[in-house]
This record gives sequence, C-alpha cells and structure tokens, in this order.
Amino acid sequence: GRDLTGDGNSIKHGEIDETPTTITTKSGDEERSTTYKIKFVRQASSNANLANIFINGNTLSNFNPELTNYSVELPYGTTSTPVVTAEQAEDGQLVEITQPTSTTGSASIKVTAPDKKATKTYTIAFNVSKLSDNTLTDILINGESLLGFTPNQTIYRVSLPTSTTTMPTVEAISPYPIGAQTIEYIEPATIDGGTYQIKVSTPGNPTPKIYKLTFKLEASSYSYLKSLQMGENLITDFMP
Repeated sequence: GRDLTGDGNSIKHGEIDETPTTITTKSGDEERSTTYKIKFVRQASSNANLANIFINGNTLSNFNPELTNYSVELPYGTTSTPVVTAEQAEDGQLVEITQPTSTTGSASIKVTAPDKKATKTYTIAFNVSKLSDNTLTDILINGESLLGFTPNQTIYRVSLPTSTTTMPTVEAISPYPIGAQTIEYIEPATIDGGTYQIKVSTPGNPTPKIYKLTFKLEASSYSYLKSLQMGENLITDFMP
C-alpha cells in the first residue's frame, strides 16, 4: 500500500455521524489524484428498556426496566379508565402504547431499540380494589343520631326512658351505596341491660366491625327547658 505521510497526500478529519473523513492521494508524478471519503457512524443501541412507566401521571410502583409484567390495583370506586405513559431510556427508541379500554383492562407498551432490531413489550393489567372500609358514618336510635358517635368507636351505652317497653329502632348509616357494605343487626333478648349489635363487613374486609349498644332504662338527668313562654308570648333568645 501507499504511505500517506508524503507531501502529496492529505487527510481531512470529519466528525462522527456528521461529515466524512476525506483522504486525498496523488500519483508519483502528481498529475493524478484520488479522493476517498469515509463516514464514521456510531453503532445504534440495542437497548429496548424504558426509563419509567406512569399511570395517570404517577410512577408505576416497583417499576424495574427488566420486568415486563405488572398488575395495578386501582382505588375502590374508580370509574375512569387509567392513562398510561412512558419515558424513553434513550433517544432513538420507538415507544408504542396501547391504552386499556376499561378499569379492568390491560395496557401494552412496545419499545423498539434505536437499532430497529431489539424490542421489548411491557404489559400492565388493571383491576379495582374491593371495598375494605367497614366503618359507619352514624347510628340512629329511634331516628336520632347516637350521642357521641365516632366511626372507629364500637362500644356505647345508650340511656332509654324508664317507660320504654319496645325495642328501640336502630339504623346503621353507611357512607357507601346500598349493598356495598353488609350490615347485620342482632337484637338482644331484653331491653334493659341488653346489648344490641351491628356487624359491618365488606368484600375486601370480611372480618366484621361490631358496634355494641348497651341499653339502660334510667330516669333522665336532663333538667333543661326547651322553651319559656309568658302567657301567649314566647320568650325570644331563651337559652336552656
């Protein structure tokens, strides 16, 4: 081969992926020349991994680029179909997303590497969580809210007038649509000293929460007037 270090030869270096390197050689009599152009390009990446996956804008929990199958549980009551987006790990990757069609559907993400050969497909299956909340928002005794009721307190003492001869009407108030919670009422055999039970369970929490109302017949300690009237005139601004 020819030695390119002679005076009649030249090399003009180009840039990778941009301009070619130009080599010009001249004959010994310098009457003829030949030009060679060599373009250097970087080898395309075979990386078909994603950097991240997002569900409704939130990072997919426990995402690992090497793992391709995921199951996502949406909160109870979700009715909107989730939206899946993805973040490329490298420029030049082609990302194609097939969105789910319902809250219990599946999404797929196909990633083609920059080399246009390597591919990877991620699959996300969705489902909606079962209701697990077994608390009530109120308990009504003969149509009136149970005094001092809070959802997480389960034991109550209920004072009833000494003249009470029939079992009080008890109604559990659920924060959810009818049928979402299973509510069971268990009456005591007797009123005075008897404990009325309300069992609340849900599909996601079959162990019931049991509210216990112990009835006690006793004279009222309430000594306030409801209103005060003189003749036919009701005294305004009266405070019991």
